[in-house]
Amino acid sequence: MRVSRFTLFVLFICCWLSFNLLATEAKPQAQPSEPESFDIGVDHVKVLESAGSKLYLGTSDGFYILDTLTNDALLLDYDNGLISKSIHSVTQDPDGETLWLGTYGGGLARLVMQDGQPKTQIYNVRHGLNDSFVYDVEFDKAGNMWIGTWSGVNKVSGDIDKRENWTKYTVKNTSGGLSDDWVYAVEIDSKQRIWLGTEVGISLLDGEKWKKWDHNDGLGAGIDIVRKDVHEVKTALRGEHHETQISAQTAPGANYNYNPNYVVAMQLGPKENLWVGTWGGGLSFFDVKSETFTNYTTRDGLPSNFVLALQFDKDGLLWIGTIKGLASFDGKRIKQHYQYGGLLSRFVYSMTFSDDGSFWIGGREGITRIPVVSHE
Repeated sequence: MRVSRFTLFVLFICCWLSFNLLATEAKPQAQPSEPESFDIGVDHVKVLESAGSKLYLGTSDGFYILDTLTNDALLLDYDNGLISKSIHSVTQDPDGETLWLGTYGGGLARLVMQDGQPKTQIYNVRHGLNDSFVYDVEFDKAGNMWIGTWSGVNKVSGDIDKRENWTKYTVKNTSGGLSDDWVYAVEIDSKQRIWLGTEVGISLLDGEKWKKWDHNDGLGAGIDIVRKDVHEVKTALRGEHHETQISAQTAPGANYNYNPNYVVAMQLGPKENLWVGTWGGGLSFFDVKSETFTNYTTRDGLPSNFVLALQFDKDGLLWIGTIKGLASFDGKRIKQHYQYGGLLSRFVYSMTFSDDGSFWIGGREGITRIPVVSHE
């Protein structure tokens, strides 16, 4: 009998949950001291989000929902109405019941659970979406949805099923205000300003005004600082689009393995300054008031200058996922974690913290759970 990878994943998780519950009853304070990994056999776990007892996994092979209290697990793929199984973003709707899934080539999927069954609806170019490749979705305080795609940004105001409620922003129709049409990250601050991370730098939409910054303004470390790390990395940026972007780079030394303008990850910090993970240029801190950058690289303790994921914990500590493992930054010192083992994958694509105190890390093949995160 052939057992699917999904079934193995469910059995593995259920065994761990059962053991953990028994251990908790016997010794309320006891938790495993080492990371635990769960191999689900997927190429990438690109998104991890925690919502109460549920853990959402956006992978290259479908969307997983794990209930850590009931042990129930659900996999959504083509059988559930998805056009693409590759999930790049997961966002909770303000209504508290709807999930929005950004997919690779399959548009934007709306997911609602009805009587325990998943109901999906796909929004694509014919509905008003700029592009079927969706990388990030965020909501502002007014309830407007902002969607980052590979053909610019969409704003959806009101009923998403009405075409007139879709607004498009591109390099062309913003007269270059948007740095690039390939948008990988969307962040919205308390002033409702829209921060956009692209392959050619950062753009800001403040009301109707645009501003932008790139390597010429300080984004990403210079090639002389990161040359050794960049040289050791096998390129992943081959393709017509990336070739066009690299040829347009004004950053000295820009090539397939080094693009300091390429915003791979972006996160607003506790004080609403911007943290940016770049492709080869390390970690950039952008002081929003002074509009200045400070860059951190392997010279400062990063495992790698290729930063794939950023996440703050409840104490304001910044966790940094790279292609060579995990690090944390308290504002003074960068500390590497499990760089010699412990993680299922040295590629850290995604991170989230769950209510039980677990720190979940997504990489290649599956996920790793770190029960206790020490700031020592």
